[in-house]
Amino acid sequence: MYPSHDSYYEFCEAVSEAVGCHPASVLVVGSAKLGFSIAPSKRYRPFGDKSDIDAVVVDEKLFDRLWREVHVAVEARLVWPKRNDFADYLMRGWIRPDFFPDVRGDTVGMWWDRFAELSRRAGVKVAGAVYRDWHFLESYQLKALSMCREAGPLSSSPVSIQSSAVKR
Repeated sequence: MYPSHDSYYEFCEAVSEAVGCHPASVLVVGSAKLGFSIAPSKRYRPFGDKSDIDAVVVDEKLFDRLWREVHVAVEARLVWPKRNDFADYLMRGWIRPDFFPDVRGDTVGMWWDRFAELSRRAGVKVAGAVYRDWHFLESYQLKALSMCREAGPLSSSPVSIQSSAVKR
């Protein structure tokens, strides 16, 4: 996806400007980074025309602002079908915006507006998540890699080494 260091940095810088964090706090993960997915439901599926770009932001202040806005919704007894899904990820130290309640707080509203603009500019859906700190990101990524190791080598999957990120 990113044939050069400069284009990768430009993307990370655009995300950081959109959410108000330092560019070093932004990473591209998943198939856009590796060339194939390591997510259990899509393991080894190559990055393709229908893939999105998954960006993660590791920023305690942004995480806490989002959590506070969600807390306000919880206190207001908002009906929220994805509450348990949100809480499950929150316990793992990260926030998945696709599980946000239907609130338009400053930070939650900003998230949707800015990621819609990033997607428009990139010409592909840009999805994002916020980790509270590096420990939680590392924990999640190591678990996904461990599951890949248990599932077997890349060579036994439908994806060949030639279609991986090495070629990109």
